[in-house]
Amino acid sequence: MGSVLNLIHDNFYYVKKSRSGFSDRYPVPNGYTEEVKNDFLEMMNYYEVNFGDREADNLQNSHFDEDYYDIVPLLKSKNKIPIPQVKIHHPFLTKELGKKFNMVYVDGDNDVLNEDIYFYVIEPISLDWKDETQTYKNKKTKEVVHEGEWKVFDCISDNVVKLINEKRCKVIIDYSHEAVIDMDNLQTWYEKVKKENRIDLSQVYFFLGDLNTDRYLDCEITMLPSIYYLELLSDEVYDIKQEESHKTGLGYNYSVPKIENLDIDKKDKYFLCLMRNCSKPHRLALASLFEHYDIWYDNKISFLKHGLNHGFEENFHLIPSKYKDASLRLRNLDPVELDTQNFKQLDNLEVFHTNRKDFYDETFLSIIAESGFELDEIELNEKTYKPIWNLHPFILVSTPNALKVVQELGFKTFHPFIDETYDTIKDNKKRMEKICLEIEKFMNKSIEELKEWTYSILPILEHNQRTFFSYKDNDTRKVKFLEGFL
Repeated sequence: MGSVLNLIHDNFYYVKKSRSGFSDRYPVPNGYTEEVKNDFLEMMNYYEVNFGDREADNLQNSHFDEDYYDIVPLLKSKNKIPIPQVKIHHPFLTKELGKKFNMVYVDGDNDVLNEDIYFYVIEPISLDWKDETQTYKNKKTKEVVHEGEWKVFDCISDNVVKLINEKRCKVIIDYSHEAVIDMDNLQTWYEKVKKENRIDLSQVYFFLGDLNTDRYLDCEITMLPSIYYLELLSDEVYDIKQEESHKTGLGYNYSVPKIENLDIDKKDKYFLCLMRNCSKPHRLALASLFEHYDIWYDNKISFLKHGLNHGFEENFHLIPSKYKDASLRLRNLDPVELDTQNFKQLDNLEVFHTNRKDFYDETFLSIIAESGFELDEIELNEKTYKPIWNLHPFILVSTPNALKVVQELGFKTFHPFIDETYDTIKDNKKRMEKICLEIEKFMNKSIEELKEWTYSILPILEHNQRTFFSYKDNDTRKVKFLEGFL
């Protein structure tokens, strides 16, 4: 184990019972107001004393539920329940940090602070400024109440502020797991904290999952693009690769494909496209194409309809006119399921790492319906990387220049067989029309043509999978950043 990584927190929960693998203290997540800190400490104490270690562990990542307030006696009388806006250990504390550093938790209120460098990590759950006020739920009416702004830097204790201003503590706002952020609101927030002049903003580092660095603020805070999902998945999927068969959350066995075992003659279906949250306009456009040509069951396509009725016809604006009639049939269409028929909760499936290997074996092309399409952010999550490690070519249905970023990360794509100029089109409707045109052109190829093409791109598929796994062998961007101070 390498350098010491001093992670400073403003408060600690001291455990009442010894636990295997735990020290006697556990940090309260940074960024909490005093009220939420006190609630957290009270809940941890109550659950550990009355329900044991396992139940107390449920609170450690700040997944608070309003039911906790009805169980803990001292909190039952609260009429309004604060909803925490931060976590601990996600996304910051990934596995490679434990391998690279000896992590030491430091109590900013009570410990002697004589080390050269500390790190104060804040892990926001969201940066949707509608929820960035201090938010409460009324216990009786369940109404969400906003009471003033969530002042994340006001939650930093004076002791830690002193360290920051002495340049002995770096503040890390780790938003690596998300990309959606309103830069105008961020600019407003930045101007406010700059005017307050409480902390040295040059000591603040903002990790963002948004890979569109053209959007980043020109400010004293250092803004850093994060490839959190790529680095995390490269390591985790490599572990799965070492297993002969991995049991997935959906109950089937999965193994990572090898280039030498690909049986191209087995392929007889055009598309693999998996859609769970179906209310987004770009996914409705894809579904309208599938319905127009009635290709649901001749391919490997899912359309689980989760969230479909949320603003249904309001989300039709991306659908090409030739599919309009088909789009109106989507509401009455039964959910199109591939392997989820035995699951009642289709909105929370454990499919982060894997999909069925046979889906990739039988199909020629993945249609990736990424999380965003009409945004300025570029977000690449597991949806983009699944085809890559599964040796599958793809069309990326996402925001402009997302494919360019994929290429900058070292992956090769599939132009000119697929005309990838769609990636450069900023007009959302025109980009969707171009993508649909490429899907139609692909549909019009014969199976024999597609087999011949697949043979020709085997070097690209192998390169992409090898590049994906190479990320596990390199220090992550986060490790490199931290080592720069140690």
